[in-house]
Amino acid sequence: DFGARVIDVEPPEGHATRALPPFARDDATASGLHALLSPNKQSAVAASEAELLRWVAAADVVLDWEPARVDAARLRAAAPRAILASLSWYGLTGPLAGLPANDAAICAQIGWVKGIGEPGGMPLLPSGHPISVLGGVTAFIAVAAELLGRELGNGRPAARVDVSLLEAAMCITEVAPIAFFNGSNLLARLGRNRFPPNYPAGIFATRDGWIGVTALTPRQWRDLCELLGVPELGRDPRHQVGLQRLADADALDARLAPIFRERSAEEWLLAGQARRIPLAPVPTPAELLASEQLEARGSLREIALPSGRTLRAPGPPFRLVSAPLAEVARGAPTPRKPLREPERRPSLLRGVRILDLTMGWAGPLAARHLADLGAEVVKIESRRRFDWWRGWELTAAFLEGRGFEKSPAHNMVNRNKLGVTLDLTDPRGAELFERLVVQSDALIENYSAGVMEKLGFGDRRLHELNPRLVIVTMPPFGRGGPWHDFRAYGSTVEHASGLPHLNGAEGEPPTMLHIALGDPIAGVHGAAALALALLQQRRTGAGQVVDLSQTEALMSLGVHGLAHQLVRGEPPPRLGNAHPGFAPHGCYACRGEDQWFTLSVETDAQWRAFRALVAAPELLAPELESASARCAARNRIDARVAAWALARDRDEIVAALQSRGIPAAGVLDVNEVLTHPQLEARGFWQWIERDVVGVQPHPSAPHRTSESPHAIDFPAPTLGRDTRDVLHRSLGLSLAELDELEREGVIGTVPIVSAGD
Repeated sequence: DFGARVIDVEPPEGHATRALPPFARDDATASGLHALLSPNKQSAVAASEAELLRWVAAADVVLDWEPARVDAARLRAAAPRAILASLSWYGLTGPLAGLPANDAAICAQIGWVKGIGEPGGMPLLPSGHPISVLGGVTAFIAVAAELLGRELGNGRPAARVDVSLLEAAMCITEVAPIAFFNGSNLLARLGRNRFPPNYPAGIFATRDGWIGVTALTPRQWRDLCELLGVPELGRDPRHQVGLQRLADADALDARLAPIFRERSAEEWLLAGQARRIPLAPVPTPAELLASEQLEARGSLREIALPSGRTLRAPGPPFRLVSAPLAEVARGAPTPRKPLREPERRPSLLRGVRILDLTMGWAGPLAARHLADLGAEVVKIESRRRFDWWRGWELTAAFLEGRGFEKSPAHNMVNRNKLGVTLDLTDPRGAELFERLVVQSDALIENYSAGVMEKLGFGDRRLHELNPRLVIVTMPPFGRGGPWHDFRAYGSTVEHASGLPHLNGAEGEPPTMLHIALGDPIAGVHGAAALALALLQQRRTGAGQVVDLSQTEALMSLGVHGLAHQLVRGEPPPRLGNAHPGFAPHGCYACRGEDQWFTLSVETDAQWRAFRALVAAPELLAPELESASARCAARNRIDARVAAWALARDRDEIVAALQSRGIPAAGVLDVNEVLTHPQLEARGFWQWIERDVVGVQPHPSAPHRTSESPHAIDFPAPTLGRDTRDVLHRSLGLSLAELDELEREGVIGTVPIVSAGD
């Protein structure tokens, strides 16, 4: 998609994605999923290892899947300087390396599945291939960073990158085990479209469809109640905090749901967004593909099927645009001393300085990926407008107890960064910021649309200061289009992405998967965009503006649903935990309270192995020999699986299935993720001490180039921790100047909260 020549070297029977549904009505061999995953690639068939190695020998990068078609040593011998990137479910090392798995099994092991569904009922599996897609984007980050490291003179001539899809998937839930360590459970199963720690962040029926509603801050809750004509609910002291509203969700739903049915989704969208309340329609696949926002942004492209028929499908969720000033000359790097050299973390991106103006989860996660690889990331906050993920319910007790330093979520995504406070609304703070821009390679921000321009730092001004600057913007709906300045959180992004119509069972309301799924997925795509733009900058000297839509990033997890709509002309069936192509597949109860495991029989060989393990006479019926027959009999098979499993231990069942080559996994509680044997063996959790909160677990980067993960140098900064050091060492300010700036509130380490905030 960005100009590389990508050759899909396929075996004679074709790549595995060619056999995945949905298939076009006019061509039963044309996989819509394969078509959407393969634009701009070439295909070559290698019938022998020697033929495959001839392709490998000419490559800069070799992507393979473990177990690989060719041994890694022979790949390396054929391409001694290439970057070898190996993707696998569990990574190349550890007790689970090489064992069978699939998307469902990984979803279960990261603690995600346990939090989706009705209390006391069966946990719900996400549909499609979310972990596979996420693993692919993670490998993109790792490979782009390796290529950039070579351009910087820091890369090794022959790197092997180990990408674990289990570890890549942890970005979805990584905050939850850390929160559990600190005393809260963010993955409790509370019911459809209900997730800790906030309410409302769900979906309501309207007169003509569905509307997603998020009211996070006290002001948003009050404004929502005003909009709905129930201002007394907004003023009720019992409902001023999200967790209090969540505890009373049944009663609040009973009040709010009938009101939402009085108007259309479009009417609620416009009325809510006019008040800056994050509302978004929840589109079906057909409605999503007809979206005026996607059309206005030019986000759809044509893809050809083998029959010659073309499909209009979404393209990449980010695009690189040259600097807005055509007359700007290509810049050269500004000489500077690193403020803090990488010590234990990789020096792959040493020499790159990134200004991080992001807040929340998505933007900080994007910058964290590059910080973990040695980039110098300077996080800039204001004492008055600090990162809202430090906390948004700013009570006196919260401030007095330094609650703004205790957020596990904030501290998780801001490690390996320097922390600077600057008031950009003050001319002195703005001038210091300009001097930092001149010395930096990139700037990433996720402010609401227009905020940077109001501060005087639009694209044009930033490129006047530094013509080679990479600017990454990542608003919820991207730049341009009628929704460009709409307010949204990660839950709003999930609403607008169309994913809720792909999950749950037929006839059920649209079903969410997460309190803020849009955030981590956008963060991973943001890291990919940032690494790619920096690579382009290094090769050309030109500045870039990267326009990323968080909603379009999350749409990638629904590629199976979009493919079905495009090639079949209808949405895919909603099957709950069932799979359209094979059975048994799902989540099954076993011995113990709320104990579950996942099981997927994907091939005839696995069916025979499963049948022998269960030893049930009814599974020997000849009519169950084909996958299609098993799908037709899935209810009968599921009943037999349930009866077999109920008296057995979860981990014993999983071990027996895995040893027979059948993808299976325990559905883990959030606390079990901290002690997962594969994560423990690979050193995934790193324990780092930080001021105020003490020793805390941190997730490692999901890719590595040795048996050990990339080490972490230092924890997330306390507010303004590095301000004086950065301004003194980088800009030459004296101690007297720094003291004056702190007295005037331009810099400092203590929040300034105005009345009414």
